[in-house]
Amino acid sequence: EASERCAALEAQLEQAVAAREQLSSVNATLQQSIAEHDELRRQHSAAEASVQHSSAMQTEASERCAALEAQLEQAVAAREQFSNLNASLQQSIAAHEDLRRQHSA
Repeated sequence: EASERCAALEAQLEQAVAAREQLSSVNATLQQSIAEHDELRRQHSAAEASVQHSSAMQTEASERCAALEAQLEQAVAAREQFSNLNASLQQSIAAHEDLRRQHSA
């Protein structure tokens, strides 16, 4: 009877050792999966930050473009105004020269 109990205990011990090795292997796989998951999470966060930065830069570029378009419109309007003033000045000079010729005559 003692030999049978001893053999049964040895069998249980072998099963326990095998289960411990299996558990150790599963634990190592789990640790690797956790590390890979953490890396994927980090990469995802970095990608999100990059997208947000890109979106912010695009918004800033759009705002700068709109501001430059407004400045361009102002510059075109100012050029037209200058051109009109210049034409008016040329007419005034021509009229003044005409009056001077008439006065001399």
